[in-house]
Amino acid sequence: MKIKIPGKPDITLSRNDYLAQGGEGSIYTKGSKAFKIYQDSTKVIPLGKIQELAEIKNPNVIKPQELVFGNSRKPVGYSMQFIKNTTALCQLFTKAFKTRNGIDSQIILNLVKSMHDTIIDVHDSGVLIVDLNELNFLVDKSFTDIYFIDVDSYQTKSYRAPVIMPSIQDPHARIFNQNTDWYSFAIVTFQLFIGIHPFKGKYKNKMSLRERMTNNISVFNSEVTVPKVCFSFDSIPRGYLNWYKDVFEKGLRLPPPEDMHLSAPIVYAVKRILGDQSLVIDLVKEYKNAIQRVYSDNLSIVCQTTENVVGTLLYRKYKGGVLGTTPRHNQTTEFYEESGSLVALNHVTQKEVYREPMNISGLMSYNNRIYIKNGPNVLRASFLELPDKTVVTTKVAARVLENSSIMYDGVVIQDVLGTYYASVFPELESHYQLKLEELAGYKVVNARFDHRLLGVVAVKDGVYSKFLFMFRDNFTKRNLRIKEDITVHDLNFVCLDNGVCVHVNDSEKLELFHINSPDIKEISSDSVSSETALYKNGLDVLLTQDRFLYKIKTK
Repeated sequence: MKIKIPGKPDITLSRNDYLAQGGEGSIYTKGSKAFKIYQDSTKVIPLGKIQELAEIKNPNVIKPQELVFGNSRKPVGYSMQFIKNTTALCQLFTKAFKTRNGIDSQIILNLVKSMHDTIIDVHDSGVLIVDLNELNFLVDKSFTDIYFIDVDSYQTKSYRAPVIMPSIQDPHARIFNQNTDWYSFAIVTFQLFIGIHPFKGKYKNKMSLRERMTNNISVFNSEVTVPKVCFSFDSIPRGYLNWYKDVFEKGLRLPPPEDMHLSAPIVYAVKRILGDQSLVIDLVKEYKNAIQRVYSDNLSIVCQTTENVVGTLLYRKYKGGVLGTTPRHNQTTEFYEESGSLVALNHVTQKEVYREPMNISGLMSYNNRIYIKNGPNVLRASFLELPDKTVVTTKVAARVLENSSIMYDGVVIQDVLGTYYASVFPELESHYQLKLEELAGYKVVNARFDHRLLGVVAVKDGVYSKFLFMFRDNFTKRNLRIKEDITVHDLNFVCLDNGVCVHVNDSEKLELFHINSPDIKEISSDSVSSETALYKNGLDVLLTQDRFLYKIKTK
């Protein structure tokens, strides 16, 4: 596809330049520029609206810059700035994502403050955001900058906003104004702090989300309970907590307070899990710091905590990467990005065994194997243990679309012109690319793969759903379970080598099933909830809660 910008050389956009579906069109990228190409050219944003949006001076607002044209003289889209290596804001809602990436309350507070200040800049420009939903924000890889996208839908002096997601729409407002923006901001930022939509959670009466929003029945209502995985309300700054109560419970409409002071975090005593009538739970180890992730090669267990990586004869500072162990000497090695290079550090010898300049847009560890997303390539790192040193090499394990593929936990999800595919690597030299046509029209926000179980969280029209794809041995046949309108966006499951799957569902109950069977055994246990994370070591199921590591089995 060729596009033209008046006075500039023609630009050719190919499938490799495709980034994502965006509203009524597709997003492509070329160098430092991104282009939104509309499916229907009659719906292209008018030049007059681009000019009115130009009044917004805040650099974190990614606004339309120039109209672009196709073969005819009619515009087919517009150009804008392209920001690389970003994360959808909604991923930061989940406790698991925050834990894995070391995102603490101060980082969330800074992002909320940045959103607040940017919205004020937009309002001062005479513009309303209107569709201020969580999918219209991106966060940089250091979690310090937040970018406002889909700006062509903003409401300006001469052009009304065309759409708003129902989950953030003020049910009491007849027109859009600055306070309706602040209402949407309240809903999105509450989820950043707590991890749940303020009008979700269990309520005694069956009511839709819209009905609860209309009747001001929020999570602050004494008859509403929230999942255990959610953060305490005490994690919200006091001024914001009072404002949320005024907005969600009392129906008041007013801007947020200027006070962004965050009180000292409350430290809660974490009690050891002792098991119950359904489960036998044995303590494996208590660590000094909270556990972020567990790595196992069926022989040994290494825990990544908030301060260190801890294993047998091992207590090393964690640098924020992913872990693997050498096959012969079982030495833990951490792979991470530093100053534009991929670095591998042996945690036993504390020596670098690899450093190579590389464009890295994703790192994952699966079954003790390290995978790196490098442009259109997914690389696998291998260890060569020589008598006097360990050498790391990389080879291409798969090829994907560079811009529209994202590396998640054990899987790479790519959007190929509106159709999703999953790349999984269940064995050492294997790669399967799996078409997921059931996700058409959705936006994927989270994914996880383990053995033959693929979990995906995707959103459509503001409603989040969980997809569990269960594959047979050769990955040619599968079963699918879908849970619509989920409350918690985390994916918490393991699939053992014998095909037995253990899954914490949206009701915070433990599900046991075989990958090839439709039968599901559901266990209610006070010891297991969405707050506890599942891992495995061989055929053993592991469970973490704060700094405790357990092994569990049914009675």
